[in-house]
Formats: sequence, structure tokens, C-alpha cells
Amino acid sequence: MSKLAAGAAGAAASGLARVCPRPGSLAVRGLGDVCMGDRKILGSSFYLKRRVGLYQASLIVLDFRDEVSRYLRHPSREPDYRAGRPHSEFITSLEQEGGPTDFRLLGDIFRESYREWMREFMV
Repeated sequence: MSKLAAGAAGAAASGLARVCPRPGSLAVRGLGDVCMGDRKILGSSFYLKRRVGLYQASLIVLDFRDEVSRYLRHPSREPDYRAGRPHSEFITSLEQEGGPTDFRLLGDIFRESYREWMREFMV
């Protein structure tokens, strides 16, 4: 993972730590996933070409494990820490973990977290 992608994933984890019921359980794993313990709560991707970068992250806010298991196949490639587990045992959500589900609040928290990271990155 590039230094830039790692920084972006770290900013996501930092934002989550502000509202997570168990902030000490958060870790960046794989290629930009943020996990609570051994369960994925945020997945991301990073694209960089020349001087343009795009970072995209998907935070699992509501508990919809049944729907995910119903509609998504098991991936052909997976990170080691997934250990062959089905979606229902691999992912978690803020709702399931007792965290906030207010999208406006979460947007404000992540916006500030990324602003802080960008200020550090631009120095």
C-alpha cells in the first residue's frame, strides 16, 4: 500500500475512533480496510495517476449482513485475515457495534478527519 493510500485509510480510522464504542479495536488491514477486531467495517480504494488522486471509502453503517450474503458471492481473492469466512462473519457495522448511525454526524466527522490529514500531508 502506498504512503498516500495508507494515510487516507489512517484518516478514516481516526475519524471512526471518534465515534467508535471500542476505538482501541480499530486497525487498518489489507489494502486499506479498516477493521474492528477481526471484522471489516470500512473498505476503500485509492487511484493515483500523475498528480491526481482519488480515494473512495465505503463505511458499513447499518447492519445488512443478510442482504450482503444473499446478493454478493464470495470473492475470488481475499485478504489473509478474512480466512475464508462468509460475508456474515467477516463484516460488521456501526449499528451492530453500538455506534452512531446518523449520516450527517458521520459525514461531519469524516470531513474533519480528512481535512486534518490533508493539512498534515500538504506540509
